[in-house]
Order: sequence, then structure tokens, then C-alpha cells
Amino acid sequence: MGLAVEGAGNGSPVEESSNGATPDEHGVAEGDRIEPGYTMAKALATRGFWLIICSSFFGPFAASGFGLHIVAFLSDSGLSPGRASSVWSAVIGTSMVGMLLSGFIAERCQKRYLGSAAMVTRGLSVLAVVLFALGLVAPSAAIGQLILFYGLALGCTQVVSPLLLSETFGVRSFGTLGGLVGIPFTLGMALGQIVGGKLFVMQDNYILAFTTFGASFLISGIAYGLVKPYFLLESGAGPGRPPG
Repeated sequence: MGLAVEGAGNGSPVEESSNGATPDEHGVAEGDRIEPGYTMAKALATRGFWLIICSSFFGPFAASGFGLHIVAFLSDSGLSPGRASSVWSAVIGTSMVGMLLSGFIAERCQKRYLGSAAMVTRGLSVLAVVLFALGLVAPSAAIGQLILFYGLALGCTQVVSPLLLSETFGVRSFGTLGGLVGIPFTLGMALGQIVGGKLFVMQDNYILAFTTFGASFLISGIAYGLVKPYFLLESGAGPGRPPG
């Protein structure tokens, strides 16, 4: 049986729940609330979850391998070690702008489209570096597009990735699903660096390695774009609109 306590300001009794939590204005105690969204079992039964798993492997696989080897590649291409490092620092700096812009845009469109565009952009940017390695693109053009396009897309990916999970499945099992998605993410990060090194040793250049990373980004982007935002559609809320 609940204990009656005086309500603030109106003198009316407010019932406490059995766990001692005071109900809110809707009569629901904090400890009794159920967050909206899919259960883990329901999420695992969807195609969207496995597409996210796919994207969460191939994207980090490409990102870790490319990020580890790009400075060495630029140094081998004639840049001094200091300048090669500065190029990658500029990419990271540009990613901060990408975070701000993508955060603003993400409130106005489905996250899957924004994330897909970012991954595809990163893939095309890496492939442009491959063309530079083949002598088909000028060094200044390759480096400039890397700083601008790869940097902006990198920042976008960092913002949108967790938002995609909540848009697709809600927040009820967000922690558990995020932990599961973290497994292929970590595997991809580890394997990308190893594979990049192995491919360099095999070919004595980075052309095959970077082509592999570019293709992996494209695969990740396609998987991203195919994820259906189940929870968003079922709740009746679009970007920028409350559920209803």
C-alpha cells in the first residue's frame, strides 16, 4: 500500500510506488518506466541489425588500416615526415567541422542516408589517393580532397553512428545493442591495421591495401543506407518531429 505524501504547492496527496519512487505528473514512477524501443531479441531478428553489424565491421576495418598507413604512404610519396603528419592532422581538424555540420543536418534527415553518404565519400576519397599512387592525380589534388572530403566525412561518421542505432531500435536496449555492435567494430579496427601491413609487404606498395580499404568503405556505406529505421517509422516521428 502506498504512502501518502503532500504534493508540492497544491496540498494533494501523491502516491509513492512500491519501490519508493515518487510518480511524475502522469502517475508513472521513475523506476517503473519502460524506455521506448525494441527488445534485444526483437532487434536481433531484423535485417537492419545485421546490416549495422556489417557496416560496423567494414567501416572501422578501412578506417583503422588507412589511418595507420596514410602517413607512411605520403612519406614514401615524397613528403617529409613532418609534412605527411601535418596532412593527417589537418584531416582530423577538418573532422571537427564535419561533426558540427552533421549534427545540425542529422536533426533534419534520416541518419542512415547521412551515414551512408559519409562512408561512400570516405571510400571515394581513399580511391582518389590510389589514383595519386598510380600517377593519375596530382599530389596537391589528392591531398586537398583528402583533407576536405575525408575529413568532413570522418566527423560525420562519428556523430551519426550512435544515432543510427537509436533511430532504428529506440533506446530500450540501446546499451546492449551498442555493446554487440562494438564487437565487429573492434575486430574491424584490429584487422584493418594487420591486413594493411600484410598487403603492403605482398605488393611493396599501398595500392592494393588502399583499394581494399576504399572498397570496404563503400560496402559499409551501402549497408548503412539499407538499414530501415524501424522505430522511427513505427513511432510516427520523422526527423525534427516528435512522436505522435
